[in-house]
Amino acid sequence: ERREIGHESLNFDFVPPHAAVFNGKCMATIQLPDYEIGRIATGQDTPDERLWEAAVVPPPSAKRIAAYESAYQTVADGEPSAQSGFDIYLDADGGAISYLKEPCTEGDARGRFFLSVRPADAADLPAERRALGHESLNFDFVPPHGVIFNGKCMATVQLPDYEIAEIETGQNAPDGRLWEAAVIPPSARERAYQTIASGEPAAQSGFDLYLDADGDTLTYLKRPCSEEDARGRFFLSVHPANAADLPAERRALGHESLNFDFVPPHGVIFNGKCMATIQLPDYEIAKIETGQDAPDAGRLWQAEIAVGD
Repeated sequence: ERREIGHESLNFDFVPPHAAVFNGKCMATIQLPDYEIGRIATGQDTPDERLWEAAVVPPPSAKRIAAYESAYQTVADGEPSAQSGFDIYLDADGGAISYLKEPCTEGDARGRFFLSVRPADAADLPAERRALGHESLNFDFVPPHGVIFNGKCMATVQLPDYEIAEIETGQNAPDGRLWEAAVIPPSARERAYQTIASGEPAAQSGFDLYLDADGDTLTYLKRPCSEEDARGRFFLSVHPANAADLPAERRALGHESLNFDFVPPHGVIFNGKCMATIQLPDYEIAKIETGQDAPDAGRLWQAEIAVGD
């Protein structure tokens, strides 16, 4: 009957034989359950306020440490969904997100974390969160949801059961942001890929190139695709209709050079597909030249898009 609440509630008082008040001192002892304890929360309330509270995390047994190690290695055997201050893993069905770090100390886990979950459909959010556009979740490194052990940190957060478009996470310190990362679930990646691929390519070569309707972004799609396909150096030269729109140091060259990669949130390699999107400058563009070079093979492919056409 206590499993839904997640904890056992015990009572104590200062009456012998378990406790006593003597010589200006108070002492009370409670017999704890004989199962392995993850955390003890205790404190004292008056009708008007909380007087004090404290948390105790007993050292785990060898058996429990072995269980932590097994859980850590099980998660770490997968491919990280993002890497930054922590390695971040989304489980196969997208039901939970885990944070792993090694080596790790209590200091590494002390900064304030944030975890913002943006749904594919804003209507899935609680009414009070819809204006903000995302759900904010909390987690810590205290059992049963997290743990710090053997120089490793691990924490798992259960995600909402609606379809998720993107997860933004990171950690703040009093002096600034320590790290941040974006995670796009596989279902959202597939949906985005198919949405873009349903349009007409602006150019086709080693990759299919799609210019969005208002010309703000250029997207590269390829299928089948592997990490090897995306390893060669890409180039992307944006020629403005008016050279005066270029930064002064680029005008002699006559174009803007942009970079992109296949790392979230701007790109991804998944299910044998590659997808990457670049935000284009907001001036009027005459043409875009792009392609990919390999160190040994030379130019792999190139394409030109006449934006005015």
